[in-house]
Amino acid sequence: MKTVSMTQRLLALVQVVEGDCWKPRRYIEPHGYARLMIGGELRYLHILSYETFVGPVPKGKELDHICRHTWYFNWEHVEPVTSRVNSLRGEHPLFKACREGRCLKGHDVSGGNVYRRCDGRPRCRQCELDRRRKAA
Repeated sequence: MKTVSMTQRLLALVQVVEGDCWKPRRYIEPHGYARLMIGGELRYLHILSYETFVGPVPKGKELDHICRHTWYFNWEHVEPVTSRVNSLRGEHPLFKACREGRCLKGHDVSGGNVYRRCDGRPRCRQCELDRRRKAA
């Protein structure tokens, strides 16, 4: 019986190449990631691809899809980063606002409109003033 290597198995899944991105023929789940059953365990294709072609994901890191398409699995299109960096690069409204230098209400959060809470997190001064006015 012929044994198929993980490299051959992964490359056989490539359906469409957009640029250098690899889109799988199947296994895309509703949450937008592609997974494959390996040894009775569902594994994310982008992690499996990285581990196969590069090596283990460094401790304390997770893989960020540089191309922003979570179902693609080319190991060259993911980067090991901290969870914080991965989140800040994402499309969540809070992180988009942070990248644009504003709070969720649209206020500029540079210079004097920012202060640090006692826990060290930044806070929009204008939002805090609005909150206090409303509460009074």
